[in-house]
Amino acid sequence: MNIVYAYFSKQLLVVMFLLLSIGSFGQFEQVKVSKNPKTYCNPLNISYRFSIPNPGCREAADPVLQVYKGKYYLFASKSGGYWYSTDMAKWIFVPISPKTLPIEQYAPTTFEYQGWLYYVGSVKTGTSGIIYKSQTPEKGEWTPIKEIKSDWDPSFLVEHDSLYLYAGCSNVMPIFSRVFDVKTLQILSDSTVLFASQTQNHGFERPGDKNESNKNNPWMEGSWINKYKDTYYLQYSVPGTSSSSYCDGLYTASNPRGPFTFASYSPVSYKPEGFIAGAGHGAMAEVAPNNLQSVQTMRVSVVHGFERRVGLFKAGFDKDGYLYSDTYLGDYPTYTPLQKNKKSKPVWMLLSANKKVEVSSNYQTSEGKKVTDCDVRTFWCAETANQGEYATVDLGSNKTINSIQVNFAEAGATEMPNYYKGMRDVVEAYKLYVSLDGVKWSLIVDKSQDKEDHPHDYIEFEEPFKARFVKVENVKFTAGLRFSIREIRVFGIGDGKLPVKTSGLKVVRNAEDDCKAKLDWTKNNTADGYVIRFGLAADKLYNSIEILGNKTHYELNCLNKGQQYYFQIDAYNENGIMKGDELIKVE
Repeated sequence: MNIVYAYFSKQLLVVMFLLLSIGSFGQFEQVKVSKNPKTYCNPLNISYRFSIPNPGCREAADPVLQVYKGKYYLFASKSGGYWYSTDMAKWIFVPISPKTLPIEQYAPTTFEYQGWLYYVGSVKTGTSGIIYKSQTPEKGEWTPIKEIKSDWDPSFLVEHDSLYLYAGCSNVMPIFSRVFDVKTLQILSDSTVLFASQTQNHGFERPGDKNESNKNNPWMEGSWINKYKDTYYLQYSVPGTSSSSYCDGLYTASNPRGPFTFASYSPVSYKPEGFIAGAGHGAMAEVAPNNLQSVQTMRVSVVHGFERRVGLFKAGFDKDGYLYSDTYLGDYPTYTPLQKNKKSKPVWMLLSANKKVEVSSNYQTSEGKKVTDCDVRTFWCAETANQGEYATVDLGSNKTINSIQVNFAEAGATEMPNYYKGMRDVVEAYKLYVSLDGVKWSLIVDKSQDKEDHPHDYIEFEEPFKARFVKVENVKFTAGLRFSIREIRVFGIGDGKLPVKTSGLKVVRNAEDDCKAKLDWTKNNTADGYVIRFGLAADKLYNSIEILGNKTHYELNCLNKGQQYYFQIDAYNENGIMKGDELIKVE
């Protein structure tokens, strides 16, 4: 009798275990990856090539966004090709030989004229470059046209019979213009100086991650021209590509030849904080009627100063003609540009910030906590690149998950410089699991057979679901010698309340240098972080600074001399954003 009882008891336990397992899987069997995602997340998830001049790190920078024949083209420095898209959600890479196009030159630019797409790369100041044209750029077909006197970081504007060149890339030389006959490409007007840096008056031009230095000249570069109504908007980049303060300033004119006047609301693209910082040396394009988008250079700059990524931000002109770029929480999920949403972003908050992490192994002094430290410049590194290495994030409780971004690193790439020089055939094949209890796991994303490079893989789900644990498990990893992750970022909505409003904001401008100001506010124990918004008027708070963690002080050095400002502070946590309503005016 005891033997029979023990047998059936064992069978009952097996059945109960299977039922529990099925029940656990049932919790997630409806989880589906969106085939047509409505959102993306900066930095863009494109195949950043390993650098040729700087082995061991990836780069794509100085981007240009071009609309041509119903498609969207993305060009960037040193990428061995370019990308195109039909929906601005999925980007298709077009490899190009340097024999076809000078694709290995920095800071390319494009323009359209009479049904043709034209391409010019950067050349040394005072030298010439070849201009190319195409009507089938998606096929990589280009024809050389003529050698012209171009320059470094060129930007072009076609108007009537003239082709206007705006260029400059130096810490001593100004931004200048040159005018060609658009039909013959003969020079009509050569090297007209437009403007130079003024660090004594423009705080955002000063070097340093926080514009803290006023002793050295900034690197002034990356000009880009747009026309809106009867005004010409000429952007330029400062203070340098390896600084988190990399941004775009602005001058305007009523004539493409100038004179250009400084826009006192500069910078117009600014993101010095957050998971990934930097929003400079970019371009703006109207991708649909009244839909302006800005592509910008974002900074990593750890292995090398030119270790960079590409960001995409909504931009626009307000009723008074002010140009702006929306970098508010600019590395959070954002609606793809062609989505017809009144808001630019869904309210999906970061659920994984500084959460507990468990890893399969650590290489030397590597730490798992870097997987959730909200910093693209740090990463966790396993001992090997073997299948089965993993990182698990504990969200603390069951949270509503809408999307997940897995940011891979390249640990050990610098140890094999010959192999990782110019390399593009990189694979990050992995599996993504979720769990309610950290014991029973369900596979929701299987990329074990994936042969594509996705260094900042962003996954949106068709419907939100609840889970507490998220695990990324390696299958095949060739981006470095060891499996490594910069960050696992889980987005959705928490299970608590919104933060209360933050009060007590004080802004004290430096009496000797009013480009600087000290900001203090009352600690908000219901907040996980803050966003400080500022601008020239109460309805023009276009610039923002994200403050990670529960700090109560920030030193802002990007203001313009003699200009009054308005400030507000928002609070956020896992459950959403609480906008501030205290408006501070500072003379």
